[in-house]
Amino acid sequence: MDGLSNTCPTFPTQTVTTTSGKQLEAVVGDEITEQIVRHGEYDGLALSSLREVLGRLQPRTSLDVGANIGNHAVVIGEHSATVAAFEPIPAIFDILARNLRNNLGDRGQAFNLALSDCRADLAIAVSRSGNLGSSSLESVSGDQSTQTIHAVVGDDFLAEQGIDNVDFIKIDVEGHEGKALLGLQKTISRCQPLIILEWRHPNTIADFRQENLFNVLLPGYQALALVQLDSKKLYPRTLFGRLQRLNQRLRKPQWCLSDFRPERKFSNVYLVPEKHQALFRSFPYRPLAD
Repeated sequence: MDGLSNTCPTFPTQTVTTTSGKQLEAVVGDEITEQIVRHGEYDGLALSSLREVLGRLQPRTSLDVGANIGNHAVVIGEHSATVAAFEPIPAIFDILARNLRNNLGDRGQAFNLALSDCRADLAIAVSRSGNLGSSSLESVSGDQSTQTIHAVVGDDFLAEQGIDNVDFIKIDVEGHEGKALLGLQKTISRCQPLIILEWRHPNTIADFRQENLFNVLLPGYQALALVQLDSKKLYPRTLFGRLQRLNQRLRKPQWCLSDFRPERKFSNVYLVPEKHQALFRSFPYRPLAD
């Protein structure tokens, strides 16, 4: 089921093929498009881990909050009975809906909405710098335009749509992660889903600290950073450490789990409920170097 988009400017698109053979409609000149053209995937580290993790989990319902064109949603949907993807910018939503329909059929649902802690019409800053994924409901700088988008409380919307059994949530909303999760508090408490989110935006970090979200929303959860095995975060700043890292960089890129420290930034962090912590102990792990 596709949500309804309002009228807005469209973006020129092209078709790109990923290393896994998926064809995606993508925005010409955008970072996601360029990465797929050059490397075969965008955010390949996260996608590789999702294939392995969700392949073991086999979620009944997955949510992709901040889905953009569906780069992640298509992979998530391969291992889920159904995926509900949320994208508030109408022109990007239209692309998302087509990508889900073409790759997942009726197992993919696209909704032209943002998830938040209140129901409101909000202003979103849409990047014009070649990275539409950096568009944000939070304050940003740089070349941007502003659009009004519709936000809903996740718990209320899922109940209205009859969406339940949420086993997995991916969330990447450029600083709005805390508010989106607050709107999903009942779902998280009831379903105890595995969650992956970006931990980079100052607003996300501030919201988690000020609202005490780890204790309020996620009691019993374990936070684990997802890093590449050749990340400098994993090696001491010594000659031997540099040689170890160089040796790893000569090999095929691999992902591993590591320590989560809230004062540091990570592209992806898994929030693991107690019921899945034994599974996560079976995945590669390496401690942070400092």
